[in-house]
Amino acid sequence: MRYLFKLTAAQWDKQSEFEQCCGLKLISVEVTYFKTHDTESNRAFGYAQKSASFPSVLAVTLMSTRTHLVFDAAFGPVTESEISYAQQLVGSAPEKSLTLFDRGFMSAELFSSWQGSGENTH
Repeated sequence: MRYLFKLTAAQWDKQSEFEQCCGLKLISVEVTYFKTHDTESNRAFGYAQKSASFPSVLAVTLMSTRTHLVFDAAFGPVTESEISYAQQLVGSAPEKSLTLFDRGFMSAELFSSWQGSGENTH
């Protein structure tokens, strides 16, 4: 499934127009939570809020700022940090791109590894 996702994302990347800044594709790292069925196995993912009725899965995605085309995604328990999932996306940014992060991703380690992960990726 992951192979199919990567293959189709690469094809869409070739066909899509991107917002650009200084000749670089603008992309972003985004966070969302998915509610899941309240089952024993799903409870291991944790709850997004203490008052939540259903377990949630945390998803961190790398996407185009213009089309919201998703290049890559990392999923897991809400008990893990967003930064740990963003680290899994290092190397997934397209060549010649500028990645936007919100304030929840303030990590010198993440930024350093991101910048050196591909040709002209920032």
